[in-house]
Amino acid sequence: MTEPTSPSVTSLATRLEIDCEQWGLAIDKEVRGLRVALPGIIVSFNPVAQTAIVQCAIRETLTINGIPTHVNIPQLLDVPVIFPRGGGFVLTFPVSEGDECLVIFSDLCIDMWWQNGGIQNRREARRHNFSDAFAILGPFSQPNVLSSTVRWMIGGNYTAGNIVEFQGKNYLCLNDVDNSTDSPEEDTDNFSLVEEPFSNTSLQLRKIDGSVMLEITDSEINLTGNVNTTGNSSSDSGWSGSFQTLTGKIVTVQNGIIVDVGN
Repeated sequence: MTEPTSPSVTSLATRLEIDCEQWGLAIDKEVRGLRVALPGIIVSFNPVAQTAIVQCAIRETLTINGIPTHVNIPQLLDVPVIFPRGGGFVLTFPVSEGDECLVIFSDLCIDMWWQNGGIQNRREARRHNFSDAFAILGPFSQPNVLSSTVRWMIGGNYTAGNIVEFQGKNYLCLNDVDNSTDSPEEDTDNFSLVEEPFSNTSLQLRKIDGSVMLEITDSEINLTGNVNTTGNSSSDSGWSGSFQTLTGKIVTVQNGIIVDVGN
């Protein structure tokens, strides 16, 4: 008995007699103008509008007079900065020049939504355009990762932001150091002692010098510095008191439990 044979498979491009090379070039040209996401660096921040000027951290390669040339992408203006927010609460932090971020580009023009909120029609037909960017703070390049602990050794090279271990203590590298000859303990111009060790069992909020401002564990909350509250508070078996949200609502807490959310 003769085995049935499968019909030959012919590509769509072949059946439609499409020139694959020209088709590929057309797709490549279109994709080159499609913006999705890029790492960026904050140039300046407007705390009132909560927008930033951002410089993309990767250069474009353009052919100029037949020569491939690396060029900076023009700075992105009025970029909305994303802070974790919801339910009348928001987590904010200072944004400084030089902070790294991830820039994402909207599928459609955001102008009308950004100005008016709600559901809007798009004002222009552009897609994935440099004009429709958002900045998400948090991503860091390797030189700026604070948790990158390395051992100090004579002649070593260290990058600002590294955590350097020396004789059982952690030091924050303040500047780029090449061919280090003085230990972190001695070289106080380039290294700062991190008094509190980094933890993998608690949530910590640290300043740039490595010191802990807030630490939350399973059983307690530790704050360093002054704490200002409005109204009465107590801590017999959990925090009690009240605070006001961004929307003006008064939240009342008794023994660590929210018991009322008023107007």
